[in-house]
This record gives sequence, C-alpha cells and structure tokens, in this order.
Amino acid sequence: MYLLTLLSITHGNLYLQISFVFVYFTLRFHHRRKIIFHIILLLIFFVMSYWYPKPSLIIGEVVEIQADSMIVETDTQRIAVNKLYHGNLGDKVKVTGEIKKRDIAINRLMYQVNKAEIECLEEGSGLKTKIWKYVSVDQRFKNTLYGVYNDESSISNSLSLQLSGFHWIVVALITPIIGRKNAGVTRKVIDILFTLIFGLTFNVVRLYLKNLRNKEMQIIILLLLYPNATRYISFWLSFGVYLVHSLSHRFENIPRIFTQLLVSLRVRYQYSFLEHSLYPVTKTLHGLLFITALGAPVYSKPFDLVYFILERYYGHLNHNVLRRFLIVGMPNFMMLLIIFCIAYLGKKKILYFSTCLLVLWMMYFPFARYTFVDVGQGDASIVQQAYNSYTTVIDTGRSHAYYSLKSTLYKLGIRSIDQIVITHEDGDHSENMNRLVRDFGGQKITEKGEEIDFFIQILEENKYDDINENSLILLSYTGVLFMGDAGIHQEFDIVSKYDNLSVSILKCGHHGSKTSTDLEFLKHIKPRYAIISSKPSVYGHPHASVLRALHNTGTTAIQTSQEGSITIIMTPFYQFINTSRGMFDIIDLVIK
Repeated sequence: MYLLTLLSITHGNLYLQISFVFVYFTLRFHHRRKIIFHIILLLIFFVMSYWYPKPSLIIGEVVEIQADSMIVETDTQRIAVNKLYHGNLGDKVKVTGEIKKRDIAINRLMYQVNKAEIECLEEGSGLKTKIWKYVSVDQRFKNTLYGVYNDESSISNSLSLQLSGFHWIVVALITPIIGRKNAGVTRKVIDILFTLIFGLTFNVVRLYLKNLRNKEMQIIILLLLYPNATRYISFWLSFGVYLVHSLSHRFENIPRIFTQLLVSLRVRYQYSFLEHSLYPVTKTLHGLLFITALGAPVYSKPFDLVYFILERYYGHLNHNVLRRFLIVGMPNFMMLLIIFCIAYLGKKKILYFSTCLLVLWMMYFPFARYTFVDVGQGDASIVQQAYNSYTTVIDTGRSHAYYSLKSTLYKLGIRSIDQIVITHEDGDHSENMNRLVRDFGGQKITEKGEEIDFFIQILEENKYDDINENSLILLSYTGVLFMGDAGIHQEFDIVSKYDNLSVSILKCGHHGSKTSTDLEFLKHIKPRYAIISSKPSVYGHPHASVLRALHNTGTTAIQTSQEGSITIIMTPFYQFINTSRGMFDIIDLVIK
C-alpha cells in the first residue's frame, strides 16, 4: 500500500491518484462512517473529473487570458483556446477550430482548441471585467494581479506567490489591532474577494483551505476539485514534505530540508538552500507589489518603487548569488525509491551520503549527452561534454517554447552555458537566444568561420544567397551531424567535397522538408539514426519523400513530435538513445 501511495505521488497517474486517495485516507480514518464518506467522495471525484463530453460548439465566458492563449468557460466545462485574445475578461465569445482532447488534463481542462477563430458575442460588464480594464493601462499591473506570464521580466509572476504575500501582510498588520479571532474572519472576507476578482482558481482555493488545520482534508478537497493537482508545482511545494513524512512514522525523522530538496528537484528541477531561506523576504516583497498594483492605475509611484526593488533583488540574487549555489537536475523514480528505502530503514548516514551522490550524479553526469528538445516546429539541441564540463546549445526554438527549453536544461543538470550556436536567423531557430544568455550566460556564435569548440564546421567557406542554405553545418567529434535548415544543394556539396564523412546520427535539415535529406546524401553518409524536429500540423513536416528515403537507406527516423525530447548518451562502450516518451535503443557497441 505504501508503494502504491509513493507511485501516485511520483507520477500523478489517474488510477494511482484514485488509489492514493482511497488507501491513504482509509488508513488514516478507521471508522466505517468515514470510510463510506471517502468512497462517496472518490465517486464524485471520478465523475466530476472525467465525465466531460467533447463540445461541438463553444460559446462561453472568457475567464483567463495569457500571453498567447485564453480559457473559456461554457455551461459544462472549461476549454483552453490556443490563440492570443485582445478582449477582456468576462467577454462572451464563440470559438471555432480544431477541438482536441489534451494529453494531460490540468486544472480541469479536458479539451483545447487549435487554429482557433474567436468571435466576441457580448462584451463583459461585471466586476471582473471592470478590474481587468482598470489595470490594463500597464502590462505590469496585469502581470502582477492576474499572473499573466511574461518571460521578458526577471520578476516571477506567480499569482500564488503574490496572493500568499498579500494574505500574510494583511493578517500580520491587522491581528495586533483587531485580535486573532477577528483576523480569521477578515481572512475569510479576503478569500471571498479573491474569488470574485480572480475566479475559483487552484491557487485561490488552496489559500482558502489554509483555514482548515487538517492538511489531509485540504489535500482531498483539492484533489476532488482539481484531479491533476499533483502536476502543479505549487501543490508539491505546499504539501510534498507533509505527504512524504506521512507515508510512515519512520520518515518523520528525515530532516525536512532533505525532503524539500528531493521534492523540489523532482517537480521544479532546481533547489537553492539560500532561496528557501529567503522565501519570507520574497513573499513579503511580492505581497507589497500586489498591494501597490491595486492602486497603481491611479497612483503608480509606490508600485514603480517596489517593482524596481524586486527587479534589483532578483537580478542580483539570480546572477550573483543563487546561480552559484543552485542545485539542478531531475532524479528519476528509481533513485528516489532507493533513497526512501534507505530512509525507511533509518540509516541516516547512508541517507545523507546517497543524497550527496545523487546530486553529484545529476550535476556532473560522467558521459557526453546530446539532447534534441521537443520545441514544436523549430530546432533546439543541447550538447554536454562528460561531467558537464562544457555545454553547447545549438539553436533555441520559438519564444513560446522557452519554458520547455529552460526546464530541459535544468533537468540535465545545467546551470550555465558555454556557447550558443545559431545556425541561421530564422525565428524557429533563434528567438530564445537573448533569454538564454540572460539566464544561463554563454558566448553567441552566429557566423560562419567563427571557432566552435568540440565541432567541425562543414562547408564553412561556402557562401549561399538563401538564408536557409547558408546555415551553419556542424559535425561533432562523435559523429553527430547538425544540418540546420540546409537543403539539397548543400548536401550535394558535402557529397562532392567530403569522401569519408563518418556520421552515426543525422539531425535532418529543414525539419524533414522535401527540400533536404536527399537519397544520395543519405547513401553517402550512412547514418544509423535521423532526428527530425517538427510539428506536422504546422507545415506537414516531415515530408513523405524524406521518410521514404530514410526507410530505403535503413536509417531509423525518430521524430520529436512522436517521441518528445530525444537524448543520446555516449559511454566508453556504447551509444544509446532514450526519449521522454519511453523509447530506448542501443546505437553502437563502439563509438565511431
């Protein structure tokens, strides 16, 4: 039963979540009446969460607006619409487009609309709309009050952090004046106001449930309302340590800081002891920012001052302090299972030692790795030398894929980048370059002829008129060929100029379009595998002729659109591939 509970915590699978709630709370409550109560709750949980029909017509109210998407609430459910909306919260809209079921239902969103067309049927006139218009005079106000994601800002726009800070400041100020009991009533009033302004979101519900002292009830209510809450970072930061320590009385003796480290690495891929220590200061500053944002459209100087302080606070901490002490990486399930087994046996010294080994393994991985990040229709590749001694990023993808790229870097144990190579200036290859430099550092390389460590430039003396044809073409010393968006003409030039080109992995040019990856070129370089980074629904890449050519030459094609991010690990004995969606294969027993 404990193993089943641990699995549910780690993976958030639907059936394991149901089992988790049932097993956990049945073990904690021994009375028959309470067991029946929780079984009824589970039935409600299942029906509420997965009894959503696919909508044929979407007409509803706009309840959330983000930088490139929005959420529309119909009479029966909420639906994600992947398109920028220039209207206001509370508008009644009609949405048409490709309606698809989401792979992961987060925040009770079962369906999403791609290639959407939006028609405003009626402009909103309620309190929510008026406040949205009130703060729309400055994008910073909306970012702060509604948690609108803005990657250009160094300040976190976490609505959970803003609301927690606001809550804490208000209660701390009024408790000495009106007393603890009246302060509790005031908190409830604040929670109701939050609901009216921001809607019944996960973070608002979580803050409201803090009034319940029983954390078990907080958890079961959140899981009932938001079945995939275990995929929310804020859920694990709030309840992760409690859940782990509650699995067994033997876990209660584990220092909280170790549990916080493991939980944070699993869900955020990063942890800083200093950042954790400074959390009260960070929360207070964000609370002040939230308070000043409420009145900023009328008088903005207090908001400007707090915003300036926060920018300097984050800028100094991130670049001069936190990055140096940051622990990054993602422990896999087997590593966590071993550590918790050691903790269960009560071997504290072995626990500390194994945790230190885990951190060293993640941050100083002993083998070279090539990771082709799933960024949709675009390119982004990460090349790590052994022990993370040198990191190269080749292309960076579109701006909307930056979170995916940044998360992958942290997962791989990367705190800083040594060089960023842009094969050519198309947006699907270069839009995140400046953000990467800001967050990770690194030398920018964008021109042919510049020295690139650990790579040979192919056709570096050849100049072409077309921007795609003039892409930088790179060959690593271990036989991985990056073609950028180079086409058939460049492939013919490679065939004629390089007689014995040793290639084991080909990163297909131009996302597998018919303008590249010619049959004669494949026969010449003879790769074992071909990596294709694309999103077929955008331009139809990869083209059928390319897949046919790869098949005819015995080259195995692996697509990021099907397998997610693809990682090639090179040990002294063999190369092997694994992907984020479970594929595994051995390439060669001896590196070429």
